[in-house]
Amino acid sequence: SSLTIFCIVFGLNRMRQYGFSSPRVLLIIGLGIVLLGLFVCIEKRAQDPIVDLTLFKNRLFSSAMGALFLVFMAAPPYILLMPFYLIQGHLMSPSEAGILMAVTSVITIFVGPASGSLSDRFGPFLFSALGAGATAVAYYLMLTFNTQTPIMSIIPALFLLGIGIGSFHPPNSSIIMGSVAKDRLGTTSALIATVRHVGMSVGMAVTSTLFSARMITYQSTLENEGVSEALAMQQSVPAAFHDMLIGGIGLQCIVFLLCLVRGQTVSWSKN
Repeated sequence: SSLTIFCIVFGLNRMRQYGFSSPRVLLIIGLGIVLLGLFVCIEKRAQDPIVDLTLFKNRLFSSAMGALFLVFMAAPPYILLMPFYLIQGHLMSPSEAGILMAVTSVITIFVGPASGSLSDRFGPFLFSALGAGATAVAYYLMLTFNTQTPIMSIIPALFLLGIGIGSFHPPNSSIIMGSVAKDRLGTTSALIATVRHVGMSVGMAVTSTLFSARMITYQSTLENEGVSEALAMQQSVPAAFHDMLIGGIGLQCIVFLLCLVRGQTVSWSKN
């Protein structure tokens, strides 16, 4: 499984160097897909599988795991690229950028426990959908960021992002753990961590590859228009950052709809 993830992520990263249609890149990614299929076949036949694939027969479990994967795949536009925007695009120092980004973490620390407590009382589906929706709106607000955006205009988006992250994860984890038998709780807990890391790894590889490609394109266009190299590099960062945010918004919207649909499905089944 580790070799599968390595091949796919490594292949995506090599796209920046060799191009999207390079035979070397396609071979590595193809190898990763083949190994993934082989891994699934082996796990199905194993008496004590590393990943209990029978858990995914539960639709509620599968949808919650899918939402978790997409959320972490959509995280790199902020986790990976926000520092580039603040330092290279906004010309902040690393310490200033770190302090500003801490706003999201601090809000998440307070919202997470509250979301978990409220979701236990009123149901987890609404709060997980609220988290995905708030994150999508936060990403949308970030589309207005440019090289001149004042810090006081950046903070509300980071604040809302913290609300989104803190609101989504506790109820979604509750849904996952509550959808399996007690003797599968240990396996499920480990699988949550695995899906989280795989989603983040794939998201990092895809986001960094596309961001680099878009940044080069924007920089080249600006230089052809007579903009100096240094200024063109600075202005290309927010533009490429916006492109990645659009992808993140799309993924968060899918998660939002997935949370609403599975919540309605559970309500109908109870009735």
